[in-house]
Amino acid sequence: MLSEIKADLNRYIGRDRGIISFIGVLLFETGFQCTLFYRVSFELARMVRAKTWLRKPYNYFMRFFFNCEISLDSVIGGGLYLPHPLGIVIGGNSRVGLNCTIYQMVTLGRLDLLVPEYPTIGNNVTICKGASVLGAVVVGEGSTINLDRKVFVKE
Repeated sequence: MLSEIKADLNRYIGRDRGIISFIGVLLFETGFQCTLFYRVSFELARMVRAKTWLRKPYNYFMRFFFNCEISLDSVIGGGLYLPHPLGIVIGGNSRVGLNCTIYQMVTLGRLDLLVPEYPTIGNNVTICKGASVLGAVVVGEGSTINLDRKVFVKE
């Protein structure tokens, strides 16, 4: 967990000329705060077998303070960068690789309520504003999904 948090922190430091330290990122970058809260909650849920009691307060806190939803069942690699976490939904068993950038209003989730298949996002992927990646989609390493695109598997 600490290596992932360090990778997340390195993605934020230096991007904004006014924020050049860990304290500055921790206090002023809501994307980092959101990611840090996910990482701590994910580890806590992994250590405690009965994680159902953790889900409701976690979901409420994420929606209320960060206006996004990141499932505790999703697996997110280190170096996640959320410049604007507003409206981001990372659902269920979605997988996100290392050093990914996800902009506002992005949805990663399943396409059908009856089929629990979630997307897998490779390393160094950028997902721009408003994109939706739904179903058993595998996004390759270094890809970019442009504004307001819908990516899904149609059978």
